[in-house]
Amino acid sequence: MADSSGTKFWWKKYFFPALSIVVIMLVGGAIFIVPPPLVTEYHETKPDQYQHITIQPDITIELDTNSTLMLTRSQSPKAELLRGNAYFDTRNKSADAKQLEVTVGDVRILGKSAGFGVTIANQGGSVAVSTGQVEMILHGQGKSISAGQRVDFDSKQITAESSITDSDIAPWRQRK
Repeated sequence: MADSSGTKFWWKKYFFPALSIVVIMLVGGAIFIVPPPLVTEYHETKPDQYQHITIQPDITIELDTNSTLMLTRSQSPKAELLRGNAYFDTRNKSADAKQLEVTVGDVRILGKSAGFGVTIANQGGSVAVSTGQVEMILHGQGKSISAGQRVDFDSKQITAESSITDSDIAPWRQRK
C-alpha cells in the first residue's frame, strides 16, 4: 500500500511543474518559428505635396505629387506603386544589405545598391536607373537595367529602351 501512495505523491509533486516547463518551452520555441506580423503602410501625396519615407537607414523613397504607394516593412521590404511617380534609393553596398522589391502591376523591380525612379502611365510605366543596377521581371522574363537607362513597359511587354541623363530621372526631385 505504501507503494501506491508514493506514486500519488510523485504525480502531485512533479507532474504539474514538468507540464509547465514543457508548455513554456513550446511557447518559447514558437516565437522563433512563427514570423513577426507584417506591417503594411499606405502613403499618398496630394497636389503640391511631396513625401520622403525612410524604410531602413539605407533605403529611402521619395513620392511625387499625386502619388500612392503601399509599403510592407519586412526582412526584405516590398513597395507597390499604385499611382504617380516614386524615386527609390537603396545605396548600401554591404553584403548583408536588404533588397527592395517594387511592384507595378505585373512587373517586379528588384533593387539593391541602386537609385531608380518608377513612373506609372496608362496600362504600364517606366523604370529609369540613376545609379547602380536593377532587375526588372515581367512575366517570368528578367531584364537588367543599368545606370543611365530607361525601360518603358506595358502589362505584356517592354515597349521601349533608351539612354537618358541623370537629370531626366525623376526630374520632379530637382523642383522640390
